[in-house]
Amino acid sequence: MSLRVFAQEPRLTIDTAALARNAQRYFDVSVNQRGPARLTGVTLELSSARLDATACFDVTARAVTADDVADAWAAERASRAGGMASLAERCPTVWEVQAQEPTSALALQQLAAVLASVALGPVLPSDELTLYGVRGALERAEALAPRR
Repeated sequence: MSLRVFAQEPRLTIDTAALARNAQRYFDVSVNQRGPARLTGVTLELSSARLDATACFDVTARAVTADDVADAWAAERASRAGGMASLAERCPTVWEVQAQEPTSALALQQLAAVLASVALGPVLPSDELTLYGVRGALERAEALAPRR
């Protein structure tokens, strides 16, 4: 399971402290760095009351390419995600997210919401059928969450 998050941060870094703060403050999940940071990436561990276990993801920062922008525009046209491709086009960085092992779509969407809240850019899922922001990630997570 993977996705791309467009980031307004011009440096190829991932602010793990901001992710941890936003995760706890706004989303009632825990996101922590696991192991040492790599040059342009980090491993993040996500846990929440809705998950039975933790989920680990590798997140790598890189410069946006013309292909990324083209994918964003195609996804916007496919889903009528008005304005999201323009936002993606203004982002100089992409955070690529890859689950370390098979994990739940719920965990991926929870992490997508946290990442988008710090990156201030849209999320492009691996199927490239739509673009969405924090609210869209939260709606997807809610739809996937087990009912109590």
